Amino acid sequence: MAPAKQLYELQQLELEAQQRVQALKTVQVRLQDTGARDRAQGQAAGAKKRADGLRAELRDAELAVQSLVSRVQETEQRLYGGRTTNSKELVSLQDDLKMLTRLRQEGEVKVLTFMGQAESAEAGAASTQLEAVAALKAWEELQGQLRQDEAGLIVEITEYEGQVGSAAAALSGRETALYAALKKARGGVAVGRVERGLCRGCGVALPSGDVQRARAAQELVRCNSCGRVLYVA
Repeated sequence: MAPAKQLYELQQLELEAQQRVQALKTVQVRLQDTGARDRAQGQAAGAKKRADGLRAELRDAELAVQSLVSRVQETEQRLYGGRTTNSKELVSLQDDLKMLTRLRQEGEVKVLTFMGQAESAEAGAASTQLEAVAALKAWEELQGQLRQDEAGLIVEITEYEGQVGSAAAALSGRETALYAALKKARGGVAVGRVERGLCRGCGVALPSGDVQRARAAQELVRCNSCGRVLYVA
């Protein structure tokens, strides 16, 4: 095989391997990303906490009303039971009854308000929980696909690394040194493919004589502009 073609094929193998290494890094980053799962679980937990809090407030309000009802009954018994005859005490009991009745009515309104809020919050929490379950399922399915992608990429990278090793071993020491130096100097691209008389490495038009020599593949021909090895398919 002509040296220029050997170098070009080695470069293509390395580029393919590098692309898969980068893809593997991206997959592994995504595998570590638990944001979607955490957000879904957090929203469900937050909605449940709000609903539980409102339900607790409702229970407190109901207990307060029950207490007021008992106190109203006790006050009415004392006021209308005939046992209290002192006029000042009767007036005081009447005032207490008015206050307790007002507080009971306000408490009953509060109970109705908390009841509506609690029911609404519980419905919202149930809906959020369903959304969280769906989001978690989607996240788990994505994780499964990503793990498959990861395994496949690892296999491909191993195969390409083996091919790269074999291709590199077929080069002479001089070719290996030149290839390594050009890769370092030219951003990892040591070989420029010739297309329509242009070096695709730098985009500069090539002298026809250089193109002909590169096509003959009897020697390594380099671009006069960027210095890359020229390869004509």
